[in-house]
Amino acid sequence: MDANELPLTGVCWDGDLIESMQKDGDAYGVLRALHEDSEYIYSDEGLRELCEANEYEFTEEGEKI
Repeated sequence: MDANELPLTGVCWDGDLIESMQKDGDAYGVLRALHEDSEYIYSDEGLRELCEANEYEFTEEGEKI
């Protein structure tokens, strides 16, 4: 598959998807990886990591400080 047939969308996984499509024409491996990444991002650990990295703080009621 030609790279020109796979335009960039601006999403950080564009390169992985294009590489997978050029290699074997199968996007399912990339889609599985995206699903796993999104599961982590929205897990308690992922959200805690995001808040710590961005120095977000909350009250006991859940309001952002």
